[in-house]
Amino acid sequence: MRIGLVLVLVVGIATAVWVAASKSADSESAAMAGAEMGQPEPGAGVAPVVVELFTSQGCSSCPPADALLASIGSDPAYGDRVVALSYHVDYWNRIGWEDPFSAAAWTQRQHDYGRVLRLGNVYTPQAIVNGSDQFVGSDRNSMKRAIADAAAPVAEVAVSATLAGGEVKASVNAKLTGSVDAAEYFVYVALTEREITTKVLRGENSGRTLVNDHVVRRLERPIRLIGRIGSQGDGDVKFDLDPSWKADRLEVVAFVQDPDSMRIVGAAKSRVQ
Repeated sequence: MRIGLVLVLVVGIATAVWVAASKSADSESAAMAGAEMGQPEPGAGVAPVVVELFTSQGCSSCPPADALLASIGSDPAYGDRVVALSYHVDYWNRIGWEDPFSAAAWTQRQHDYGRVLRLGNVYTPQAIVNGSDQFVGSDRNSMKRAIADAAAPVAEVAVSATLAGGEVKASVNAKLTGSVDAAEYFVYVALTEREITTKVLRGENSGRTLVNDHVVRRLERPIRLIGRIGSQGDGDVKFDLDPSWKADRLEVVAFVQDPDSMRIVGAAKSRVQ
């Protein structure tokens, strides 16, 4: 009887250990699978990540990237974590279709990234996450992985925006709260517009109706922060409202960036009220 009791206890303990180990392995496998897919861990969705897309309506490979940015920017799995910005470059304009959202300033910004990231050339569609991780803008897996791997912010940013008298007024406050490695930082404020539909008449996308999201309309740099913990600044930016813009689709984005490395260390966004 004692031998039988001992065997029962041994078998029971072994079974319990095996079940616990199996559950732990399953949990680890699920966590690893989530990491491979680039999904944010529970509670990790509070740190904003800036996703910048360099695109053009004249580029036939850009619409999938535009659609990916729109879906990532509104994905409930990320909540408000993704801060999306779409810059339309102007170097595609010469081949038959002039992108109405393009600007030489956006092309220059992309070339600045190319310089600091030591790229041989720039291209579309190109996505850059937090100013430091770049890849083809239509690559969903790279996009999710870069968002999941983005470094924790070292700046707290708050922004609000109101519409009155034919202009958008944005109020911004930023503070360096973590370890910094640059002599100075700049706070940028962008005015963006969502869900803009365009029928393309010429060029590589001729005959297509394109929908562009998070289109950067204006970009200002109103605040400079000295590169030390506790440094803070605030300011207001006013954007004149173009009659062609849809006021209910406007959003203001503020982000803190190292002007030398172009690494983005904090961000926030707000719908225009």
